[in-house]
Amino acid sequence: MTRPRKQTVDWFPHSCDHGMTMYVLDKRYGIAGYYFWFRLLELLGNTEGHFIDAENLAKFEYLQAYTHTDGSTCNEILDLLATLEAIDPTLWKERLIWSDNFVKGLAALYRNRNLPPPVRPDNYRKKPGSSGKIGVDNRRGREGEEGEEGEEKKTLVAGKPATLTFTPQNLAVLWNEKAPPEMARVNLPFKRSPKAMEKIKDALKRNPDPEWWAGVIWRMFNSPFLRGEKGWKADLDFMVRKAEEIVDGKYDGGKPAQPKSWGALAESIERRKENA
Repeated sequence: MTRPRKQTVDWFPHSCDHGMTMYVLDKRYGIAGYYFWFRLLELLGNTEGHFIDAENLAKFEYLQAYTHTDGSTCNEILDLLATLEAIDPTLWKERLIWSDNFVKGLAALYRNRNLPPPVRPDNYRKKPGSSGKIGVDNRRGREGEEGEEGEEKKTLVAGKPATLTFTPQNLAVLWNEKAPPEMARVNLPFKRSPKAMEKIKDALKRNPDPEWWAGVIWRMFNSPFLRGEKGWKADLDFMVRKAEEIVDGKYDGGKPAQPKSWGALAESIERRKENA
């Protein structure tokens, strides 16, 4: 059994230099604007996934209490933060509070946890079958064909049928985008024998979260063995079979290769600064 992944933090970087956001808040609201911003960041850090659903009345009431504002002022400041792009303006239209820069600032912390940081909650309000980020597809596959894009998968949750939105096709797309460059990509649409496909489906039923699979792939960068140090290289099928062991660090070792798509260059610069 894999260890639970923690997506909250006990600290976040507080820069001594402030940019446009802080100046505008200070100009318009004085110390109350400063107070609101950093209380909001504290709450984002202490919230699972680092986003707040302001459409949830209980959570929005708590946000007001935590920042010492009323509903009108709270909404007004959040509108301003969205205009300044301090919080994501597109997500705020859906009453979701998310800050890209805040999460990027936690990269070192999540690197120490050997986990990727949380991703934008783009599909938080989307239901299965609607268009959206990886794991959601509104195109139905043709009945009887293995590996068709958007095929609808069913599993049982508490005795009731539920749609498994993260399909083998989605996993293949994620693999092609995120896997270490040494490892072979797969052809799309993704196809395997019926027996092999059933094993992949079973693995996705056990772990249906796309972020979990992104974490598995991320851990593969830590393994020179899986990346071909001994000549053999892991592939998608091996990852599916050994996913839990990979997450638990069984194949870690040697000098890790950092995935460029997750800010390796910035992290390398930070390490040089620390060693200077």
